[in-house]
Amino acid sequence: MALASLADSDTSLQNVHLRCYEGGLDHAERLLGEVDALLGQVGVRLDEISTVAVGVGPGSFTGVRVGVVTAKALAFARGLGVLPVSALAAMARAFDGEGPRVSILDARRDEVFAAVHGADGAELAAPAHLPRAQLASWLAPWAGAVVLGEVEPPPGFVWHRDEATELPGPLGLLRAAVGLPASSAATLEPLYLRPPDAALPKAGLPPAAGPRLHSAHMDEMGASERERLLARFGRSFTAGEVIFQEGEPATEAFLLQEGRVRLIKQVRAVERSLMVLRPGDLFGESALLPGSPRTSTAIALSDGAALALDPSTFQSLLETHPEVAGRMVQQLIRRLRDAEDQIEIMMLRDAQSKIVSALIKAAQQALAAGVQRSDGVIRVAVSPMELSSRVGLDVDAVKRGVQRLREGQYIRVVDEQLEILELDGLRELYGLLGVKDEIRGVDPTLPEEPRGAGGGAQGR
Repeated sequence: MALASLADSDTSLQNVHLRCYEGGLDHAERLLGEVDALLGQVGVRLDEISTVAVGVGPGSFTGVRVGVVTAKALAFARGLGVLPVSALAAMARAFDGEGPRVSILDARRDEVFAAVHGADGAELAAPAHLPRAQLASWLAPWAGAVVLGEVEPPPGFVWHRDEATELPGPLGLLRAAVGLPASSAATLEPLYLRPPDAALPKAGLPPAAGPRLHSAHMDEMGASERERLLARFGRSFTAGEVIFQEGEPATEAFLLQEGRVRLIKQVRAVERSLMVLRPGDLFGESALLPGSPRTSTAIALSDGAALALDPSTFQSLLETHPEVAGRMVQQLIRRLRDAEDQIEIMMLRDAQSKIVSALIKAAQQALAAGVQRSDGVIRVAVSPMELSSRVGLDVDAVKRGVQRLREGQYIRVVDEQLEILELDGLRELYGLLGVKDEIRGVDPTLPEEPRGAGGGAQGR
């Protein structure tokens, strides 16, 4: 990632700051935290950012998607302009020679991505995906042009190789974005030049034969009633789409059918994640109170669909399907319990105490659902981002706390889920952390000191 300001001429960068980290399976969960860390490192508030530049590909499907979705979410939430930058165009702009230049990226499988640009940045040949064997014929009209990238061109071309033009990093993308006109987040899309290896069917609701979407609530209804509701009230969304924004009038409540949705809330200049919703969850229920505004922003984490119900339709649904009403009352009671648990956790001073307390509560809920194995191990379906939302800490702080617990053999991580090896041991640790604060003579409800991790897990 890179952060920079523009000189008065709007043609050169100044005050450039970089932040790099090792991406992995948790890239989607880490990225916003890393953005926040970069802003904190530089001392810049999010409301001081005017534009977001993002690489749109071609490249790794997951990496490009995560970057585009994050940029789109930031732009929607903060009203920012976006600057989509193709990796091929960034390569071309990094070369300061004269004449046409051909950017080529290795697409693996003996294939390449290629495009041609002029010295002024104008696109002379649109980005293409082709077998390496066809590269010579595709390049024929551009004989004598300079070729950029790690792929060796056929005879007759000048092959220019350097770090700046082979695969642009965040600084290269920023430089390529200078001078480009900002566009709307609504039009931001990844540049995919070939289909993914595995494509899921896109959520949609055609009038006649839409996919059969369901949840625990919908299972209580007959097939014909379910299809009627889906046809009338179904709404599909794509990853990164803002379903509704905090502060706008609330007109519909949503019953999630497919995909995952994240709720975030603006607290002064900071955005906080409230929860991650899954199929069967009700959200946007403030619409059921006439005249209420949205109290949070809902952003789709994946493609999916939901029932969008206005107050009168929602009331009719509850009256005609009392079993659904019962389920929703149970869900609202759970939501209230979770809110009370979160208040209790937030009152704790020590970061490690917050994490341990949240895991104990998650384990108790798992026990109530009967998921404990015969060996006493309890698996809780909580990701680092969800745990971060519950305890009010950034994802990195949560991961450090989880690592301490792993080292102390209180928990282990299996298939990206947490397994609690001994709940009584975790409760004992929570008590010890409280005793530590008492010995220090600190009120546990006071805010944590800036040096913060507070007390690592102790091995047994």
